[in-house]
Amino acid sequence: MRVFISSSVYDLIDIRAELAEQLRAIGITPVLSDDKLSDFRVQHDVNSIETCLVNVDSCDEFLLILDQRMGLL
Repeated sequence: MRVFISSSVYDLIDIRAELAEQLRAIGITPVLSDDKLSDFRVQHDVNSIETCLVNVDSCDEFLLILDQRMGLL
């Protein structure tokens, strides 16, 4: 199973890293754009939004972590 983990980038980095580690420990493949151990596939021929959407589409589940800070919608 592949799970795409998404949140605002700067304020939740530790939470995303911890969650990715816990998912790996139980045999789930986390997909994060900023994790070097992740199976995030960079698409060089499209922009960053399209690259993320391709990766989201390749996953079984999508996990969004929300806090006080918002990103661009």
